[in-house]
Amino acid sequence: MLMYGHYRMISMASIAGTSSITPAFLLFLFLGQSVCTNDDPSLYPGHLEPLGARHNKSSVKTLYAFPKPRKFFQNFVSASFPLLIKGGAKLSSAFTQWTDEYFVSVPESDNFLIDVENGKKENRTKGDLQRMSFKQFVESYRDQDVYMVNGVPKFIQ
Repeated sequence: MLMYGHYRMISMASIAGTSSITPAFLLFLFLGQSVCTNDDPSLYPGHLEPLGARHNKSSVKTLYAFPKPRKFFQNFVSASFPLLIKGGAKLSSAFTQWTDEYFVSVPESDNFLIDVENGKKENRTKGDLQRMSFKQFVESYRDQDVYMVNGVPKFIQ
């Protein structure tokens, strides 16, 4: 393929040297053959269709309780089979345990420093990060317009 393109360029160059055709016109001819100039984006596969419309549809199994770990791994993880656990977050102990009162009662929350940004809409260009203890943040986020920039602290994971 490269040899063909190289040969074609040499042939065009020799034609340009012996005729009244300009090199710019020859370049246009060369590019015109390798790039389609009448592409219609509306003909692209999937254009203006809903996201995922052309993918194979598969059903998602729904459970209302967590399966046993071995069954979960065999039937869903290893098999790459989708699963929806309806109300799964509510089944977690964190759903009822993780309250503001619980967070401030954990001894580590007093000394664990986090980065906090003013404004709940993330805007790193302002550059006004401040450090405070996790406990201070939990006690103030409802009343102040602050946003925690850290991940979940290890001591409550």
